Amino acid sequence: MQRTEPGGERKLRVGIACNIRQKTKPGGRRKTLPDEEAEFDEPETVEAIRQALLNSGYDPFVLEASADFQEKVRAQKPDIVFNIAEGISGRDREAQIPAILSYMGIPYTGSDTSALAVSLDKHLTKEIAASCGVLTPASFVVKAGSNIRAGKIHFPVIVKPNAEGSSKGIGDHSVARNMEELKKKIAEDMSSYREDLLVEEYVDGREFTVGLLGNGKNTKVFPPMEIIFRKKKNDRKHPWNIYSFGVKQNYREYIDYQCPADIPSGISKRMMQDAKKIYDAMGCLDFARMDFRLSADNRVCFIEANPLPGLAPGYSDYPMLAEFNGISYGSLVPEILSAALKRYQMKADGKKRSGKPASGKISGMDPEWGDWKWQYRNRIRTVGELSEIIPLMEKEKRDISGCLEKFRMAITPYYASLIRPDDPHDPIRMQAVPSEEEMTVTPGEMADPLNEEAQSPAPNIVKRYPDRVLFLVTRCCAMYCRHCTRRRLVGEEDHAIGKREIDAAISYIAGEREIRDVLISGGDPLTLSDEKLEYILSGLRKIPHVEIIRIGTRVPCTMPQRITPELVGMLKKYQPLWINTHFNHPRELTADAVKACGRIVDAGIPLGNQSVLLKGVNDDARIMKKLLLGLVKARIRPYYLYQCDMSEGLEHFRTDVRTGIDIIRKLTGSISGFAVPKFVIDAPGGGGKVPVNPDYIVSLDDHKVVMKNYLGKTYEYPNRNTEKKRREKK
Repeated sequence: MQRTEPGGERKLRVGIACNIRQKTKPGGRRKTLPDEEAEFDEPETVEAIRQALLNSGYDPFVLEASADFQEKVRAQKPDIVFNIAEGISGRDREAQIPAILSYMGIPYTGSDTSALAVSLDKHLTKEIAASCGVLTPASFVVKAGSNIRAGKIHFPVIVKPNAEGSSKGIGDHSVARNMEELKKKIAEDMSSYREDLLVEEYVDGREFTVGLLGNGKNTKVFPPMEIIFRKKKNDRKHPWNIYSFGVKQNYREYIDYQCPADIPSGISKRMMQDAKKIYDAMGCLDFARMDFRLSADNRVCFIEANPLPGLAPGYSDYPMLAEFNGISYGSLVPEILSAALKRYQMKADGKKRSGKPASGKISGMDPEWGDWKWQYRNRIRTVGELSEIIPLMEKEKRDISGCLEKFRMAITPYYASLIRPDDPHDPIRMQAVPSEEEMTVTPGEMADPLNEEAQSPAPNIVKRYPDRVLFLVTRCCAMYCRHCTRRRLVGEEDHAIGKREIDAAISYIAGEREIRDVLISGGDPLTLSDEKLEYILSGLRKIPHVEIIRIGTRVPCTMPQRITPELVGMLKKYQPLWINTHFNHPRELTADAVKACGRIVDAGIPLGNQSVLLKGVNDDARIMKKLLLGLVKARIRPYYLYQCDMSEGLEHFRTDVRTGIDIIRKLTGSISGFAVPKFVIDAPGGGGKVPVNPDYIVSLDDHKVVMKNYLGKTYEYPNRNTEKKRREKK
């Protein structure tokens, strides 16, 4: 049953344990309740998980959690099981499949039997949360045939099946405002669900959920996502905002999602801390979700734990949380698996890890980590160095070695530390690590797609527009991006122009009086020393007709340690000076990067950002929105969004142009106008930047303009010629 790559590497066999939702029960009997299989998964969800694992180099297959599950496992022989199964029946059902796997000695993703059995008991989970100092609404359990003992509980209350997930048995009808309504509700639910019921004080407030991914100190806690009720059901008797099974099924009608939530940072931090406390106290593993309500007086109230959250793409809360935080579905599933593999000390081929620690280069523990010169000296340049931080199969090593014969690699330890090593589709990795796809040159691709060499009137100068020039001062970068337009030059050799070449270029600019704007680029100008950079800036500033100096750099993103107080102190002497940087993904906006950008802005230097639209990295409106809002929050103005240029070997990064137009259309109106960049194509052959944006004009004549707004609604605006014709008639 073992599957291998052509080069002989064995693929990890991953069984997907699941319960697939059926329209009828076995034997043809119809389901009796609309939410009877609410916790089960649609076939599309199972296929999405299988595809994500397949694309990440695994050998996935489905193991449906039926009565003969053990026999299926014996026959299929998985190395590890990706568990999303709800089990067969009973209050311990979520623990049944993990129990079988534990008994058989087979590793699996997610929480163990203890955490899953406990979490399905809502009341017990609340007691664990309370023991950790986490606030949770007062509650009690009603058993079949027992009397209601409400004690000090206050109305209104909400009634829930005590051992169900996915909002089963919960809706507006679940809230009782007095004892009479409570008794009636308990009788109804006892008849329908035949199990203990939880009666809990209803928190009339806002609803939030917090996602967690990973284990121990490496656990990522996502900021709270708010479930915003934008449309209430037309029922005066039940005016409650309940995130019910029915609402989830029709979430596009009733719900908006916002992450990070619009709440004070202290409340957000409290939710995240409480979520982590409960995650640890319950012994959750690999991934989970914790639900909260925020009362009108800003009390953070824990509601329930979900150590087996739904993974339906585009529907379940947990994948939405991940996407809001820059993790695509194709990356999320392998990352959950990776967390389990690390727990079991397993490699991607199913073998035990040697226990070798990650390369010290990216550990952040080196005393010189904060020194930009150390970062530059210690860039990862070889396949051997790369394999110390990213698990590579032999075929991958050969492919990368082949690519390096044409295009060099250099990754700063800082940027390498952002890579998720076990995810081949990680958007950070894709920008930094060579791929065999770079060796494929497709029709239309060129070494110099922007025709810069033909538009160079002097060495190291490119002049495409009448009043400005591009001044290429170096071929060096902190990191050689895999999508680089100037890959024909940058990375070919570590070379910065000398004093004689600098003087010749400045002399040319001084002799061309129409030049008022100089863009210093390369390579990356900020890889130069402060002294050499100042020599260039001072020479340009002496030219009377040069009004504006700009610097294009990716250093704040790839090596933020370079932005020192000494550097910005020197730069601010040569105002007016503008800097454009280059962030492509929200995960690049780390605390270090934001701090570096803050130093530039605090020095009075305007800071803009130019992103490149890259397939698999940021070709999604939600990811782009998170990036743009993060940039604005960091005081960086989004400037351009480029269609990927026609440089050789970049076909795998290039999207359909309509993708970029659609992203801009979705962003327009949903975020502030100044946060939306201009989508442009740098015309092949040196034609310059051409804006390519959604067309909102329906028709235009001498009388009126008919246009559509960002919501698709049509409006009319009188054209100026209308007034002119009225005057003529008079």
